[in-house]
Amino acid sequence: MRGLVLLLPVLFVGLAVWLALNDRLPEPVALAGADGTEQPRYRMEGVQWTRYGADGLPRFQAQAERADYYDDEALRLSGVGLDRLGGRQGAWTLRAPQGRVPAGETRMRLGPAVQIEGRDRRGAPVTIAARQVWVDWEARTIRSQEPVQLRSPGTEVDAVGLEADWSGQRLRLLNRVEMRHVAPG
Repeated sequence: MRGLVLLLPVLFVGLAVWLALNDRLPEPVALAGADGTEQPRYRMEGVQWTRYGADGLPRFQAQAERADYYDDEALRLSGVGLDRLGGRQGAWTLRAPQGRVPAGETRMRLGPAVQIEGRDRRGAPVTIAARQVWVDWEARTIRSQEPVQLRSPGTEVDAVGLEADWSGQRLRLLNRVEMRHVAPG
């Protein structure tokens, strides 16, 4: 009996060690689909995303038909819309078939055909078409190095590259700017 009393604690310790070693969860592994591409960790549909600043006020609002979130914290979106950039009203509304937030970034790349709508300082409607646009929520900017087409009543502009702030106070066309004045109507 004395041998059993001494053996029992050793058995419990051995069992506890065995359970601890065999109960560990495996490290997350990126799943690959049938074609070998990485599969998302999460897939969400009908996404509504509001990003808030340190002051608790909304910085922008995004919508997407689908959002895929990956192990590296990258986010890929389809059917993307962004509005309320910089606050409740926001000067710009952006629409694109796809969006991507790279891992560790504070910006979203929209493409391949981005439509931007807003108003100029006088309140006239402005539409901009671009292949690709970066929206940076830390710098509060919209940027592109691609060809862009700007249309406003009486004006058509083709350029390569743009920079705009979220408030709509600053819009700069960067290179090879060609402006045409168009008669209304």
